[in-house]
Amino acid sequence: MPDKDSLTREYISQPNVFAEIFNYLIYGGVQVIQPGQLAEADTRQTLVLGQKGGKRTLERYRDLFRKLVAKTDGEKVLALLGIENQTEIDYGMPARIMLYDAISYDILMRKAWRDVMASGWKGPFTSSLPRERRIKPVLTGVIYFGTTPWDAPVSLREMIDFPDESFRDLVPDYRLNLMAPAFIPESHLGLFKTDIPLLARFLRCAGDGESLERLLESDESFSSVDGLMAGLLNKLTNSSLPINKTKGKTNMCKAIDDIRNKSRAEGIATGRAEGIATGRAEGIATGRAEEQAANIAQIIRYQLTKNIAHGDLVDTLTCVFHLSAAEAEQRIRQVTMA
Repeated sequence: MPDKDSLTREYISQPNVFAEIFNYLIYGGVQVIQPGQLAEADTRQTLVLGQKGGKRTLERYRDLFRKLVAKTDGEKVLALLGIENQTEIDYGMPARIMLYDAISYDILMRKAWRDVMASGWKGPFTSSLPRERRIKPVLTGVIYFGTTPWDAPVSLREMIDFPDESFRDLVPDYRLNLMAPAFIPESHLGLFKTDIPLLARFLRCAGDGESLERLLESDESFSSVDGLMAGLLNKLTNSSLPINKTKGKTNMCKAIDDIRNKSRAEGIATGRAEGIATGRAEGIATGRAEEQAANIAQIIRYQLTKNIAHGDLVDTLTCVFHLSAAEAEQRIRQVTMA
């Protein structure tokens, strides 16, 4: 069975999914980039250091790298797009992505210089590029598949311990283009045309058997899921959803009984651990309620740090956890006042 990294890479490498991620990051979900505009680029990135006689190289490998080409001829490169998949939180991610992009820009500059020299340019050798020459943009997205909020720095400045605030404005910042499917507001999921909303909703409910059970029963998109998505969900959430290997599609609703039984067992265990002696039924109820309350609080805290609009946060809680608007407002107040 492939590991998490292999499955996330395979999933994101699908042209329609890759294009949709950047349509969300760049254009707010408007379908501007088409899958047919994406061409393979070398994921091995090499930085050449030093001069002749003393050269050495630094190599890094990207998870996924694509050229964005023009719709008109399919040849003209408009930009370079990379994606790094994360199943775990990386507290040094801004510096890591900055290095990847810096190497990509160095490669672009060296290629531009070779092209200029091949054209017979006779200008002075005082710069790595002629004044009028421009290079293409490099944009890297970080896709975080975790179910706990990303609490790591999202910019270079957040990583740095400045001796005083005078340094802060002079140190160039480098921000992550971070997308965490489990924490995309529910109101934004309608922007997607692929199965990213299915992934997002499942990840959000994965730690809450009762919410997951309701999701699988109510969302028709789970009635037919391809084998790649089913395998990905299994790995990311440590689930055991059935995969139909003959037809290539999985009816996720058949997993409801397994989820129900697992949730019941977890509820009983939680109830016993806390010394609840009033029986199995109360143990189940208490375990589920506390688990759901923790998940709700976690999502509220994360989305508040991202300045998600209040209405979008309420919408997410009502859709995912089937709360009333008044209950959602109460949960938000509890978290903000804690």
